Amino acid sequence: MKLKLFYNGNPEDTKIMNAETGEAIDGVTSVAVEVDAFGCNAIVSLKNLNIDIDNSEAIVIEDDTD
Repeated sequence: MKLKLFYNGNPEDTKIMNAETGEAIDGVTSVAVEVDAFGCNAIVSLKNLNIDIDNSEAIVIEDDTD
């Protein structure tokens, strides 16, 4: 999915939308955009996220302190 950021200068009107459908994505709490000479990255923070991931790897780190 491609995302589209709508911002008109008023933070209350800011929206993150599905770029293909124009549908707003609910639960976005913040967006950070970083642009440098090699490209652009964005961090989108969401609340109440439901996610389904296949073929993923994870590292589990356990804290043994009591």
